[in-house]
Amino acid sequence: LMTQVRSIKQEQLKLAATWPVSQLRRRDASAAMRNLNASCPPQVPCGWPYVAGFFDAEGCISISSRCASLELYISQKHRAPLDGVA
Repeated sequence: LMTQVRSIKQEQLKLAATWPVSQLRRRDASAAMRNLNASCPPQVPCGWPYVAGFFDAEGCISISSRCASLELYISQKHRAPLDGVA
């Protein structure tokens, strides 16, 4: 199922898979990786399997000791994945 959805980190994974041996080229690759990490990811198609995986990786469950309540939290550096879940 997950192979049907393009990975948000696909470009970073490609760069990491071909990480250069030369120190000079590694500096360039490191700068390219920083740029990729700073850019917003593309909008991804969202379904329940995606939400479940996203919550498993980024979510938190809080149970209040003061009242009968359960809260679910999801946090993310970039807004695009959260917009897909909302």
